[in-house]
Amino acid sequence: MAGSLAHELSQPLGAIVTNVGAALRFLERDNLSAEKLRELLQDIAADGKRAGEVIRTVRGMGRKEAGARRLLQLNDVIAEVLRLTPSDALGHHCTVSIELDPLLPTVDANSVQLQEVFLNLIQNAFEASEEVPRARRRVIIRTERDGDYAVRASIRDFGPGLPLDLPERVFERFFSTKAEGLGIGLFISRSIIAAHGGTLSAENAEGGGAQFCVRLPASKEIDV
Repeated sequence: MAGSLAHELSQPLGAIVTNVGAALRFLERDNLSAEKLRELLQDIAADGKRAGEVIRTVRGMGRKEAGARRLLQLNDVIAEVLRLTPSDALGHHCTVSIELDPLLPTVDANSVQLQEVFLNLIQNAFEASEEVPRARRRVIIRTERDGDYAVRASIRDFGPGLPLDLPERVFERFFSTKAEGLGIGLFISRSIIAAHGGTLSAENAEGGGAQFCVRLPASKEIDV
């Protein structure tokens, strides 16, 4: 549980530190407008709130609680995650291509938990891109219907790919292909998606790289 909490809190806390550092640099240059200060403070407050929600989510997982759910648009969840990652993409010199189906049905889900899943998958894709030349550093995020009763989201990178002998090993607890990896993120992500009645799978993509696919059941309620 301690490892899970450390993994899930690393991104929002890192974002808070980054925004505070940016504010200090602007102050040193005497170039911090009220509008920019407001923007930085809003981002810090949002990340602080998300860190608190992560703590509640992980605590709920330990108690086997389902967490509050509501009807969500998967595209909106992904858009919110992408709002948090532009500096990560820039830091890894990675281009992000987005192909979102505008007519997706809603899903009945916990928004914070889904954000954590997609944040983990997207950051993993950025990190995988470090091992290839900059010209190939690209991540493709796609959503689409999967039949009449499910939605599907995929995150594809062009990195070195998954273990050839058994790609599914990446979902094992404490298994990591990264020297400093905890081997917890994908295990937690699959557990979250399974708790939503869905699946999280991985495969080596044709042409190189890895592709992770999230499949979730569409809500049975009528969209308003």
